[in-house]
Amino acid sequence: MPLEKASRHLGLLLAAAFSAWASYRIHVLPIEDMALPILAQIVDLQGRAPDQYRVLPYLLIGALHFLQEFFAGAPSTLRYPVLVFDCVSLFAASTMLRRLLPANSALHFSLALLLLYPYLMFDGYRPISAFILFLSVLAVLSMKELGSANTAS
Repeated sequence: MPLEKASRHLGLLLAAAFSAWASYRIHVLPIEDMALPILAQIVDLQGRAPDQYRVLPYLLIGALHFLQEFFAGAPSTLRYPVLVFDCVSLFAASTMLRRLLPANSALHFSLALLLLYPYLMFDGYRPISAFILFLSVLAVLSMKELGSANTAS
């Protein structure tokens, strides 16, 4: 049983990594030279509205970027911090989403969501879309837990 659970989590992690990579490849890579300087301004909290008001995810991306530069010992682009941030957010959202659905369909739904995610950004890529998905799943899960706690008492 623990091996089966670990393999499910590994499968979700690989699907999240693929989803983050595909999303970046489709939406950002063709315009990376133009998009990354804009993202760097937002990470420095000096970017355009409304992104400059969504501080937490950009601070986290900035922290990942700092860690990357610290361990690499040289200046680097935001490509990999964005990919890691997206991957972790997608993995956390898909793992938590499985707690909201029936056990027999949760894994299939999570994998389908991760495979469709790169194609869901019709108005352009935002590096915080996966984080917003994670926060939304967290909010729904919290409301479900609060509802079940209120009915139990």
